[in-house]
Amino acid sequence: MLDRDRDAAASALAGMEATGSHGFVVKLGMRRASAGIAVLEGRPDDALVALSSVLADYRALGLPFPVATTGLLMASLLDGAIPEVGAATDEARTIFEGLGARAWLDRLDEASAARGEAEQASAEPAERVASSG
Repeated sequence: MLDRDRDAAASALAGMEATGSHGFVVKLGMRRASAGIAVLEGRPDDALVALSSVLADYRALGLPFPVATTGLLMASLLDGAIPEVGAATDEARTIFEGLGARAWLDRLDEASAARGEAEQASAEPAERVASSG
């Protein structure tokens, strides 16, 4: 999902569903995958609601690593200017730092930088139009 490949994400979700597992954590993983697919299908608002709910459930279960990887997913797929995304990114960073998870921190940095560049590029045409008027 971090590669923004909708077909691969849908295939992974289908694989999770095919296991027939009904455990709560497995269902959270499926909800997270569905939310990521929603972003890739152009429904970021739906994804934000779902991912915020998944984060709350992972926190309630005391599962910091899934909290952090969900924050990474949000940083990779959603607008970092959204307060919930920024908070999830910061929380992910804190968890990864606490774990000494350098590779995960690198991915988070890459995701944050890539989203920032994409947001800046999409804002530039609007800025040019506004300044030319």
